[in-house]
Amino acid sequence: LYHLGSYPGLVSGGCQDGWVRGEVLRLHRPEQTLAWLDRYEGGEYRRSARYVWLADGRRLQCWLYRYVAALPRRGRRPGRCRPQGPRAAPPMRGAGQAGTIRAPARRRSAATRPARIVDSMQTRIRWAGGMAFDVDTGSGHRLRVDGPPDLGGDNSGPRPMELLLVALGSCSAVDVVHILRKSRADVEDCEVIVDGTRADTDPKVFTHIHLEFVLRGQDLRDKLVERAVALSAEKYCSAARMLEQSCKITHAWRLNRAPEAS
Repeated sequence: LYHLGSYPGLVSGGCQDGWVRGEVLRLHRPEQTLAWLDRYEGGEYRRSARYVWLADGRRLQCWLYRYVAALPRRGRRPGRCRPQGPRAAPPMRGAGQAGTIRAPARRRSAATRPARIVDSMQTRIRWAGGMAFDVDTGSGHRLRVDGPPDLGGDNSGPRPMELLLVALGSCSAVDVVHILRKSRADVEDCEVIVDGTRADTDPKVFTHIHLEFVLRGQDLRDKLVERAVALSAEKYCSAARMLEQSCKITHAWRLNRAPEAS
């Protein structure tokens, strides 16, 4: 837990054993309340669907607001989060409880387990006719996906396999820009060109994906860009680390330096 103004807040990764004790709240009007909370929390908190384990052992998917802004200088609260076991993590009341009803209290036994928070994402996909599908993401965005013409699609949206390349390229791009900004580099532009080669026969998986990063900035140096791309590929990009188990992924980069003023 960290000092976040007048109340403590959870920052992921603070406890080595991964257990955090908390409370589950039931919303009267979920859509209105969550929309209000999203506006209220602003850019400091990010809402995501996570699985938690209740005291009776049941698993439940809940919305959680996780603190994602820069940590204050006052830093971590002493003695409030330790990796020694379940008893070390005290009950924590989270921010943003307006418009909620507290679940009926249950008597806790000595063997009660704390809630364990697990990263989870969810999307909802609805058929829109033909080979088109409307997708609602857990972060509140919507897009349409369509199949190829030979299966009855009419090009009303990107192909599912194209989105796989989009996911890989954008995931890597976020890492690279974030790493460069942390290095105080002035990134003016970043483009990722993703080429995917597929197998000739079904299921026609990707056999090779190549990412080329094209960056521009006044003070960008070769070593900084090379390090950022390598860290994304080898450590941070979730999509790359998952796909590389079954597909060859290669990276390249080049700098388009801004012309000097004459």
